[in-house]
Amino acid sequence: MCESCLNRRQFLGTSAAGGAMLAAGLSANTLMAAQGGDWPKMPPSKIYTVYAGRTGDSYLTHPTDELAKFKKYFADLEKKVGDVQFVGGDMVPPTNGAVR
Repeated sequence: MCESCLNRRQFLGTSAAGGAMLAAGLSANTLMAAQGGDWPKMPPSKIYTVYAGRTGDSYLTHPTDELAKFKKYFADLEKKVGDVQFVGGDMVPPTNGAVR
């Protein structure tokens, strides 16, 4: 058998070790670039919320108490995420062809 040849197990082990070293090197370079402090402070991302339906007791509606639950949920989510701001909150009525 060839003494300079690799078997499958040696090839896979060498490839895995090389891949891990490459990934560690790229990760370290990215971390150092991110810690440089040269990045400007970005404003929070704004997400416009729209509620489809009507308020009231009709079929396929979003009652007012449900809207309050959604607004509380989005407010809690803003605090949890930190860089997101939910704006809007418009109610879009159903179109003329909607079931009433």
